[in-house]
Amino acid sequence: MIGPAAARTGRPNAGVVRSREGWRRVWWLFTRNRLSVLGLAIVALVVGATLLAPWVTPYPHHARAFTDFAHANLPPSRTYLFGTDGIGRDIFTRVVFGYRFSLLLGVVVLSLAVPTGVLLGLVAGYVRGPVETVIMRVTDVFLSIPPLALALAVMAVLEPNLQNAMMAVSLTWWPWYTRLVYSLTTSVRHEGFVLAAEVLGAPRAHILFREILPNCLPSVVTKMTLDMAFVILIGSSLSFLGLGVQPPDPDLGTMVADGARYMPDLWWIALFPALAILLVVLGFNLLGDGLRDALGVEV
Repeated sequence: MIGPAAARTGRPNAGVVRSREGWRRVWWLFTRNRLSVLGLAIVALVVGATLLAPWVTPYPHHARAFTDFAHANLPPSRTYLFGTDGIGRDIFTRVVFGYRFSLLLGVVVLSLAVPTGVLLGLVAGYVRGPVETVIMRVTDVFLSIPPLALALAVMAVLEPNLQNAMMAVSLTWWPWYTRLVYSLTTSVRHEGFVLAAEVLGAPRAHILFREILPNCLPSVVTKMTLDMAFVILIGSSLSFLGLGVQPPDPDLGTMVADGARYMPDLWWIALFPALAILLVVLGFNLLGDGLRDALGVEV
């Protein structure tokens, strides 16, 4: 089934992308945008380097507890591509390993927040009544608080580590998916295919997960791609403030905070981790924008 939006834009919607031809058209539209392809290449490069970190970095033992004061604070060179930090660790190695914690944070947060938000949005948009009122008013309360402020409030009462950072950020992220899916559900709940399923006596679970949810997935997947960038930024901000990954584990936000103390003389200690954050955020944003345009969805 092709919806009105697809008819206007010429882009496939949820019903179209279920077919093989639909996905081919999505890929064709995606590859027409060079910036989208660049974003995909950046993300693939970062993920590949992260997975192969022990083999692509020159000093993998520098990602653990390690000191070499004889080679401390060295500027970028052929031996140390990004230079070394205050205790002699190779910054390039720690940046690549630091991507592991950033990507892990993003994956875990979205794995927890997306199912919760999607389920609540489906229920609120379809069931309506008091259930809708309670879910959406609680959602509005969470949305009224900036994510970083709420994450900082949660971390203030928890021990600063990666697990608690994941929990804190997850707590701030589910309402965005509840609001998105609620809006999409209310827009399709009176469509013919939903009414036909109701007339045929289909269970409510079937209607929610087999009829309505597939029409929400393109928007949800696109938002997940864009949100990976924002989650990484929030996680890096927590680490910058000392509330995320703890030393000696490498984290991009912690490395920027450590290097900021030596600016501008030892500029490379903070600059390269900051550029690494910029690169991965840019990659996911370009990828998400490409998916949004190719799928013809609004997020």
